Amino acid sequence: MFCQSLIARIILVCSVALAIICPSAVSGAYVYLAWTPNSSPIVAGYTLYYGTSNTQFTSSLNAGTNTQITVTGLASAQTYYFVLASYNSAGVEGPYSNEVTNSIPPKPVILTQPISQTAAIGTMVVLSVVVDSVAPVYFQWYVGGVAIPGATSSTLILPQITVTNAGSYTVGIWNDGGEVTTSQAASILGVQDLVSAPADLAQAVTAGVYSGLFYDVALPGDTFMREVSTGFLSSLVIGSSGGVSSSITLGGQPFTTSGIVDAAGIVTAILKPNQAGLSNLSLTLYADPAYGTARLTGVVSNMDQAHPWGSMLSAILQTNAFLSSSNLFLSPPPPGQVQGKWTCQLTVSTNGSLTLAGQLGDGTTISQAGFIGADGSFPVYQSLYGNTGFLAGWITLADGAPMGNLTWMQPTNTTAFTTGFTNTISFGVGPGLSTNRFQLIQ
Repeated sequence: MFCQSLIARIILVCSVALAIICPSAVSGAYVYLAWTPNSSPIVAGYTLYYGTSNTQFTSSLNAGTNTQITVTGLASAQTYYFVLASYNSAGVEGPYSNEVTNSIPPKPVILTQPISQTAAIGTMVVLSVVVDSVAPVYFQWYVGGVAIPGATSSTLILPQITVTNAGSYTVGIWNDGGEVTTSQAASILGVQDLVSAPADLAQAVTAGVYSGLFYDVALPGDTFMREVSTGFLSSLVIGSSGGVSSSITLGGQPFTTSGIVDAAGIVTAILKPNQAGLSNLSLTLYADPAYGTARLTGVVSNMDQAHPWGSMLSAILQTNAFLSSSNLFLSPPPPGQVQGKWTCQLTVSTNGSLTLAGQLGDGTTISQAGFIGADGSFPVYQSLYGNTGFLAGWITLADGAPMGNLTWMQPTNTTAFTTGFTNTISFGVGPGLSTNRFQLIQ
């Protein structure tokens, strides 16, 4: 199933040239090796030696008179070294061939499992899985253990469910390092008469207005932001009857949708862009038990199978009461630029509204208005540099002084002769710094 993509560059040091090539299909982490035959008439066969060190080969395979061999059972996240020796009819071996290496990538890591859902007959259901992989990753969805034709992306969309869609859904994910399968199956139950939100909606999600931020997650506890998959949930409105409207900003473009909260307290929707040619987005949100009803969590993913991505989304319930404050900050310059005297100001009013405005250290203007969350935090998102960069992250005022990290990213632009950078700007106390100054961490 997996195709090892690394083609080794050959340097001939003896009478046999060894190469790694890409085969059609072999199950598991493996390499396929081929070599030019030794022209000596006394050669009776070949032995392949390999291991995880280029000074000690711990395994061997007898290829006989073949000039190719597949080595299977290799461990993921490991580099292997290979050499070949020809031998005569008495078993006497000649010198080693050139050495080739191959690095097996780690298996994919599943960050978010698909979530079971109950939906009305005729409505749309979206299942998503979020994974981390350092190598190209592939997907296959199954229902009841049977592969679903064409379901080969991180998102499975069932546009109009019927009773035949009820079942247990899993997804297999693989790269060149191996395959993993979702540990929990997502069940879909179609209910004919489910046309409104449950009566106990308040126990699932709290009605109100939410805002939030979504971005890639590299590994548990780490964050990784890219402009293509970092965006802003500017407004998610959940009515007391379960009606939902939502607006998301990605790359400076708004996406909107409307729908309802289902019986399980889950919001699933397809967000459509206002600009032709852009992919729709899939949204799944539900109450986060770790934070109570004041915070929702979920996944935003695109619906472009050629370039799929999925990002974790966290959203907070906006409050209408907070202690007013005003903080002025000095913004550091990007690496290699002269220190500028650029300032940003964060102002919070007693009704919970806030504004963040000013200029970053390279003179770029920022301006954001919104409402602080019930837990004292708020998401920052600014699309910058013609929607090719951004400023994004979470800031909290729960303890009075602003705390948190912002990612400030500008890509390299060869036309404008600008050098790209990615900085982390932290609010906090550091050597020689007060709590009202940006601290730049390289």
